[in-house]
Amino acid sequence: MPEPEQPRTSTAPLGSHRSAERLSERTGLRVKPSDIDDLAAAGVLVPTGEFKGNPIFRLNDLDGVSKEEIAAVVERRQSWRAASKSASGALETLGWNKEDFQRITAERGITAGPGGRYALSDIEALAADPLLVAQLAADRLLTLDQAATHLGVRRLDLDYCLAAGWLSPHELRRTAAGRHRAATVTVPMFRTADVDALLDVYGVDWAQVRTTPPGTVSPLAEWTRIPAERAAVIHAFCADLEDYYRVEVRALWRADGDIWEVEWIRDRAGEPTVEQVTRNVQQHSVHAYWTDMELRAL
Repeated sequence: MPEPEQPRTSTAPLGSHRSAERLSERTGLRVKPSDIDDLAAAGVLVPTGEFKGNPIFRLNDLDGVSKEEIAAVVERRQSWRAASKSASGALETLGWNKEDFQRITAERGITAGPGGRYALSDIEALAADPLLVAQLAADRLLTLDQAATHLGVRRLDLDYCLAAGWLSPHELRRTAAGRHRAATVTVPMFRTADVDALLDVYGVDWAQVRTTPPGTVSPLAEWTRIPAERAAVIHAFCADLEDYYRVEVRALWRADGDIWEVEWIRDRAGEPTVEQVTRNVQQHSVHAYWTDMELRAL
């Protein structure tokens, strides 16, 4: 009676995943595919070729790696994991957004280590930098609803601040609207520092604003009537200047002195000068607010 045929054992080279499984079975260690890559990078393992662009290894070579060599690589990986965080983990720890994290790590020469992870020491150093933390907090962008929550007021209250010219968007973002991908809306974003600066507006009782019941007219409604008119006239004047001189003109309201700073970038001929713009002011309705303005040519 013929003996039953024994199953054949494959001797084909293995990729990193199967190689890790084979070494795990032999050593009892939790070997990962990245450990195989590290063994190859150290010259302990030499690929016999490639399959679909990935290295493959002979069984004899895998079986020839000592348990001590494998254990050293596994321990190094585990130690690094304990002393590092993934990019998403770093963002969660710092409370930053992805853009700020990428910008600051690039500025400071902080790079990801094995597995795309970042050293805890680097993350902790960033979190412990008071100037950096304060600047990021000041630059953090808020929607108008978020700004209202930040100040503890109603969205309606901030609408009056916008009308008065006390607050302006730092940037405008396009975001999806509704279920259709093509539908978008423009969302104004405000710097946290600019929102906080509202608390320095002279004469506003923010405690009263915060305690105004829903459905009640905001204390800012009447208080901002004249500043709102002033802001509209000053912005109109700046638009007229831009059209007349073909230069960029900016109007910035300064809360500490309730002053509007009107500044512009002069053209190649050095115009307009402060004297020229002063004459323009005298011929414009903005002259009614002349004492509330400062002119600056850049």
